[in-house]
This record gives sequence, structure tokens and C-alpha cells, in this order.
Amino acid sequence: MVDFEVHPYMPVGNSILWTKQLPFPDSEVTNTIVAKNVQDYLYQMWPQIQFTWDASTYQLGSLVFYAAAWSGAITGLLP
Repeated sequence: MVDFEVHPYMPVGNSILWTKQLPFPDSEVTNTIVAKNVQDYLYQMWPQIQFTWDASTYQLGSLVFYAAAWSGAITGLLP
């Protein structure tokens, strides 16, 4: 059985393959992908210069792939 999820912003013709568990029982890798963030959450309230209240949220960091050999991407798929 394979879990299948579709991301709403994935470009047409591309697919990302991600292994959530390694096929080794004692691999000592609990998560194959981990987010390492410098700033977990930043909320910016902008000055009111129009008739709306504007705000933005930011996250500063990157994804760390601990099992990159068991994941991949396929491009050029026909819809």
C-alpha cells in the first residue's frame, strides 16, 4: 500500500517521491526529513496605508534530508 498525496502548488508533470520509513529495522533514523529553522515563526504587522490591515508570516530555515538516497523526483510526466 502506498500513501498518495497531491500538493496544490505542484507544477503539472512533476512528482516527488519521499520515503517516510527506511526499510531497515535498526536504522536509528526516526524522521527521514526534518525542518531545521533559525526562526520558527515571524509575524509582521504592516503599517496601515490603505483600507485594509495587512500582515505577513515568515519561516526561516531549510529541510534536511536524512535519507536522500531513498527519495527522488520525476519530471517530464505527461498529464
